[in-house]
Amino acid sequence: MVWAPMSEIPQIGRNPIYIGTLVVFVFFQFAVIYAKNFGMLLAFRFLTGLFGSPVLATGGASLGDMYKPAKRGKSAQNSLFPLYLKTERLGLLQERFIFFSFFTPHYFCVSQC
Repeated sequence: MVWAPMSEIPQIGRNPIYIGTLVVFVFFQFAVIYAKNFGMLLAFRFLTGLFGSPVLATGGASLGDMYKPAKRGKSAQNSLFPLYLKTERLGLLQERFIFFSFFTPHYFCVSQC
């Protein structure tokens, strides 16, 4: 909500916003790793989301700048749709696999002992 609209200003452009927020995003990821309590973790996760959002918010516009109007649909399909498919669909399958392979055998062992 803050950085993505700034990328539409012609004097600034998208690249300085992408690079600057990426650098800050990476530093806040390290802050998340070394958080001492839950409050710090939530605050740093909020800040990583704030500084990581311009890439997601203006990614389609960047693709629109790179490709001709006739090829924009295919470029978005080839680059953004697999990201959606991975996060929204395959992520759920990975969650279930991890849960059932790591946590379910322990549950059955405790219940039968």
